[in-house]
Amino acid sequence: MRYYEREELEALRREMAASDEAFPEFRFLPGWGTPIVKNGTEGRGTAFTAAVLNVAYGRPVEPLLRFLRAVPRLREADVLLLNEATYRRTPEEEGSSAFTVAQALGLNAAVGMEYLSAAEDGSNTGKQNAILSRFPLRDAVLFPIPAGTDRLQRSKGWEMGNRNALCARIDCGGTSVVLCCTHLENRTTPQGRREQLVGLLEELDRRYPGMPVLVGGDLNTNTLDGRDNETFLRLAREPEEQLRRIDQVEELEPLFAAARERGWSWRDCSVGPGIPTRRRPGRDGTVLHMKLDWFLQRGLRCGDTERVEAFLAGDAAASEGTPGAEEISDHDAVLVRCAL
Repeated sequence: MRYYEREELEALRREMAASDEAFPEFRFLPGWGTPIVKNGTEGRGTAFTAAVLNVAYGRPVEPLLRFLRAVPRLREADVLLLNEATYRRTPEEEGSSAFTVAQALGLNAAVGMEYLSAAEDGSNTGKQNAILSRFPLRDAVLFPIPAGTDRLQRSKGWEMGNRNALCARIDCGGTSVVLCCTHLENRTTPQGRREQLVGLLEELDRRYPGMPVLVGGDLNTNTLDGRDNETFLRLAREPEEQLRRIDQVEELEPLFAAARERGWSWRDCSVGPGIPTRRRPGRDGTVLHMKLDWFLQRGLRCGDTERVEAFLAGDAAASEGTPGAEEISDHDAVLVRCAL
């Protein structure tokens, strides 16, 4: 994408806010709906290990690389689906943390912009979804999903964009498998997230009828209206209620029933009940634990799921509460083994 002056982005944001189109953001920025793909390696086989991780926008890439290399299953994963990869563009240079990770690990990559903003120093910064893979990525596409919330609220300040899905095909022993990375809305209700997922699954049905598909991402299944900050603060002080919501997230978030009705599964490809994947620290020292990160699939045989807590002690993997441990992201990684 080209560099945008701060005033240009603000003018585009005002135009977007005045539009009646459902997803006008994809019209305003040239290349917004076109993923960037870099292929260089050739994976083979009919099975693969996939991981999903929200890498937490704005965090440095070097600790993330240390973390990915420290955990054998992450280091050897065939597919990485990343949310909130950091994009930065100045008049002189352009970079993406997703491409930095792909190059360092020898993976192919496809990235798509989710949100773009103008930083105080004049640079363009953005949040990206990314697919990294040992298999070459074919026919990559980026498409919007229902907003799930008030579009104008989501585009306050300098941030503009839309929740979307990034998809690409890989060849597994002569069979095409679709990989899909998405990131649902946090500032909405469980019903809003259901509408987002239904929109996504219907679009996948339309684009890839009968094909095996693996969807992964931060689905923001916080069981609440994400705009209700008062309830979040209260829950951070109620660990037993946190555990109840983590245990019952499938009942409290109607998107799971909608997925089941459409022939999708998640229990065979995501971590089991009672396991959180997200930490939200409070200013008073409390921590709110939630289960937000998932895989869903159809047409695949999946198992061997695992959560990997995103902490390092030196260059060794660590857990929350380990003395001196460094938090790499406020989300944990989720791994799964998939076969045809």
